[in-house]
Amino acid sequence: PETSSSVMARFPSLRFSLHWALFLGLSACTGAPLQVPLAYQPDAAAPVATAASRVAVAEVRAPRNLRDLGTVSGPLGLHPHPLLSELPPEQAVRNVAEGALMARGLLAPTGAQQFDLDVQIRRLRAEQAAGGEAEADFLITLKRHGSGDIVYSRETKSLKRDSSLYTIDTLSFAPTAGLSTLLEQSATEAVTKALDDPAFRTAVQG
Repeated sequence: PETSSSVMARFPSLRFSLHWALFLGLSACTGAPLQVPLAYQPDAAAPVATAASRVAVAEVRAPRNLRDLGTVSGPLGLHPHPLLSELPPEQAVRNVAEGALMARGLLAPTGAQQFDLDVQIRRLRAEQAAGGEAEADFLITLKRHGSGDIVYSRETKSLKRDSSLYTIDTLSFAPTAGLSTLLEQSATEAVTKALDDPAFRTAVQG
């Protein structure tokens, strides 16, 4: 089977830019929003059709107001700041899914797919107080392209924690970048749990 390393070797221009960094303009006002760019953006290396590349990401859906991803506060819960995403979470998760499919040699060029992958975002949140925590909950469905017949469906969840992440209860602070990493890891793991499921691989070969 083709590995991520071999894919990178075949596509030297493919680089995943994992800029999920948090940014906060220092402010004397508590509750100022912190923006999470959610800018998981694979570079424009086009997928190449192979016998295995059969899947394209079709629809990514999210609840309303999902740009409110959680809160960041100090260890005592004082001065909470909402976490807001700049890039729509649907686009960020689409990029994660396409990157994971390409790394496994499964991503089909536009219009050449045999299967459509749908992702329903049920939950995507990050919190930071005494420690950092990020959670992703996705419903991932694989449909036969054209007929829409469902050949695979699974809810996947991922929860990442890091007790070393904390902030200080002050009126103005910049959160640690580690929370960004947790958020990226939870979203990626939720997607890859489905893609690496033997039942998914069997469905793709059908």
